[in-house]
Amino acid sequence: MDYESYTAGWLFRRSFMYTWLIMAVFLLINKPFAATFTTIGCFLGMVVGDITGSMIIDYRLARIENLVNAGQIVDEDTIYFAQTHYGILPIWFIFIIAMIVVGLVLDYKVSEGK
Repeated sequence: MDYESYTAGWLFRRSFMYTWLIMAVFLLINKPFAATFTTIGCFLGMVVGDITGSMIIDYRLARIENLVNAGQIVDEDTIYFAQTHYGILPIWFIFIIAMIVVGLVLDYKVSEGK
């Protein structure tokens, strides 16, 4: 069975993988925790987005299947909508922003301790 990550594919098609530039900037300004946590946030956001997205898609497709089994006609737009979810960007951004904040706090704490 072939598996394609919906979230990773979505991010790649929209060039959001440029978050690595953020990581590079953090490394250049000597913020190693922020750089590391940016990477962690990116991957966590993809995983959680994938899991959440799969659940949303499965739920919507099951509803459509129930409608079809009940004899109702389902148009193509409804089927297309059921196969997508729009939670990727917020989920992904929340994880990246949260992890950047954690990394910056850790960088600040470490630099204060010197």
